[in-house]
Amino acid sequence: FILTYGRLTSSDPQKLAPVLTFVKARLFSIYPLYITGLFSALALQLNSHGLASFKQAEFIISLALLQAWIPTFTERVLQPQCWFLSCIVPYWMLHNMLYRKISVLSMRQLLHVLLFCWL
Repeated sequence: FILTYGRLTSSDPQKLAPVLTFVKARLFSIYPLYITGLFSALALQLNSHGLASFKQAEFIISLALLQAWIPTFTERVLQPQCWFLSCIVPYWMLHNMLYRKISVLSMRQLLHVLLFCWL
């Protein structure tokens, strides 16, 4: 919603970056911090519980930001609180298409869409 608002209030609201450029810019802004946290959590786990506590599958799922898409892993990964990051990437991929569709709607139509989504 913040991305859409920012786009609507920009000087050229119809100018959209290509999808891959848009997603890459957002990933490059959050992924380094996410990876730092992931490796920090891994170091703490290994220090506290030893090498036997390392779960390769959960770690790979986390690296690929897939933890929210595989429900059996969502709460077993090192950073379960970061599940939303794996959900936001597909949203970023769809943002330009969705933005183009909603930017032409009237306020009344937008309210109907919001009501539909809420129900």
